[in-house]
Amino acid sequence: MLWSSLNVVVMTILFMYMVNKAKCAETRKLALVPLATAAVELLAAGLLRPGLYPALTALLIAMRLVIIGCCVAALRRDAAMAKSRQKKLDKIERMAPPTGLTKPVIRFKSTGITAQRILEVKDLEVGYYYPLLPKLHFVLEQNQRVVITGFNGIGKSTLLKTLIGEISPISGSFEFARNVVIGYYEQDLKWDREGQTPLEIITEAFPKLSQKQTRCGVKAEHVLQPITTLSGGEQSRVKLCKLTLSPCNLLILDEPTNHLDYLAKESLQEALQDFDGTVILVSHEAAFYRDWADKVVEIEKMGF
Repeated sequence: MLWSSLNVVVMTILFMYMVNKAKCAETRKLALVPLATAAVELLAAGLLRPGLYPALTALLIAMRLVIIGCCVAALRRDAAMAKSRQKKLDKIERMAPPTGLTKPVIRFKSTGITAQRILEVKDLEVGYYYPLLPKLHFVLEQNQRVVITGFNGIGKSTLLKTLIGEISPISGSFEFARNVVIGYYEQDLKWDREGQTPLEIITEAFPKLSQKQTRCGVKAEHVLQPITTLSGGEQSRVKLCKLTLSPCNLLILDEPTNHLDYLAKESLQEALQDFDGTVILVSHEAAFYRDWADKVVEIEKMGF
């Protein structure tokens, strides 16, 4: 009985330590198990016949050792998760805040195309494992500026990724005219090599550019910083800069105004109005496209 009582005390101390150190509810719940086995042992000491008690004690001790091992592993996992979260927070803190707004120069280069019908979509179903939308059917004419709207997660980005060939369609078909050259802007700030600077990214893609052109509207003090430490707005400027340096006749833009300040939005708006080509834009900002879009369609009702 004394041994069992001592076990309860030790397991209680262990439980309190685990609860104090644990970072998630699952680990705290796991810490209850050794305490529960000690309580069972104490209860059994008073109820079981002497011959059965040692066997039960041995079983409970074995269970306790296994669970304690799991608890230690869980604590290590929690510590690793906490360290990872702290790294992310430190990374966010290192990101350069936007300072001294300037209006960037944005001009899209256009390549000629003779076809009147740029894109034809027939009974297209898009998604990963199942269709996200009803079957889509529409035709896109030369120099049309079409805006696609709809609530988050409905499938707008999936449609665009299907059109550029990043995702295979579930069914149906789509066909671009010959000589269509696509310029695509992805809304996510993803980079092939996160340690690269804006200067390295642009000079690697366009080695013949002048140093001034490679800055892409990014402040001089930030052009040599790792791209992921820059503000979202400056990262977006670099992405737009790459897009303007590649001639195209069809722009497919997925929420390009995310992260942009009002001056950059104004410059992008002017560039799209002046672009001699066709535009498919996904956007949630009606004020951005209201004055120049030819068509605004809800993706659930898409057919034009």
